[in-house]
Amino acid sequence: EKQPVEPAGDICHHFSARDMTRPQPTIQPDFAKDMVILGIAGAIAVMVTSTALMPFDYVKVKQQVNPNQAPMMETLQGIIAADGCWGLFKGWGATMMMSFFCGAIIFPGVEVGKLWLTAKLGAAFVAKYRVISVLSTTAF
Repeated sequence: EKQPVEPAGDICHHFSARDMTRPQPTIQPDFAKDMVILGIAGAIAVMVTSTALMPFDYVKVKQQVNPNQAPMMETLQGIIAADGCWGLFKGWGATMMMSFFCGAIIFPGVEVGKLWLTAKLGAAFVAKYRVISVLSTTAF
């Protein structure tokens, strides 16, 4: 036996094809505010990623400058023995400065590129070839 379904009231909305023909309110983004938010988000994202990957990068650099090319684990153990675990984060400050500015410029830049590409090629073209459009904006 099926139980009757109670109406959800204002919580549940039913959509139909007829709803697509109704005029939808246009959203007016605040360009400057959005670019600042994207810049901050980009800077934080790149800084977190750089911090997480920094030990691997430091071991790689140590291997590159070492003339006898010790294996990765041996190089890692040597760094930890000489400088402790925090030795894997040497140069963190400079890396964070670079990461902050790169993230703060690249993330909003991609969004501006998408807006420019949409204006030049049209929204329908960009929607149809979304992957190519996004990849091409990252080339700026």
